Amino acid sequence: MFNKIFRKLNILALIFLLTLMPLAACEEAEIVLTTEFEEGELMRINTLSCYMPEMMLYLINQQNEYETVYGSEIWEKTIDGEKLSDSIKDLVLAKVAQVKVMNLMAADYGIELTQEENDAIKESAEKYYGSLTKKEIEYTDATVSTVETIYKEYVTALKVYDYIIRDINPEISDDEARTIMVEQILIKTYALDGNGKRVEYSDRAKKAAFELASDIREKAVNEEDPIDFEVLAAEYNEGEATT
Repeated sequence: MFNKIFRKLNILALIFLLTLMPLAACEEAEIVLTTEFEEGELMRINTLSCYMPEMMLYLINQQNEYETVYGSEIWEKTIDGEKLSDSIKDLVLAKVAQVKVMNLMAADYGIELTQEENDAIKESAEKYYGSLTKKEIEYTDATVSTVETIYKEYVTALKVYDYIIRDINPEISDDEARTIMVEQILIKTYALDGNGKRVEYSDRAKKAAFELASDIREKAVNEEDPIDFEVLAAEYNEGEATT
């Protein structure tokens, strides 16, 4: 469940600007920078804090997802001169901040978790914590309570999201309906020679391409732990996205 929760955090990025609106509308709102952090406290947004064990769990799950596709050597790669590992840390920090802000908004909207939701979260948190290795537990210093906090805040953030879009008309025009974005992962069965002429692969090479495509599909549709399509496309796609 935790892996699915972490992937769904991308949804919150789409509405992050909305979270700034209540702050901008409040004349008394202010941003305060402080050095008075508790031990292990990484950041604080108003009354909500993020502590080291929580952040480490987010990072470990992001790390596992990338290594599943790219291998452990991916962390030595650079993007515009910056190590991917540093970029991921910034990404995770931004996502955690989004969830914290959404939870602050929940209090303003009077949004709370039901007893049923709390019970389900508690059960899932215990199950996830039980799946951690001894090394991961020692590395993160996480407890069941840490996982439960992450789950609760994320589910609350989703409820806030649903509340914000409750009055949005889901219907679209005919013109909009005819325009779609197509994400694809193209595995070629041909090459181009020096003159740009298409040269078909051998039967053996085509079979290998088919097997690779089948493997990619299996990773994308795996019910227990699917890998984000964008992650797979970044690694394997040999074509371009079309509309």
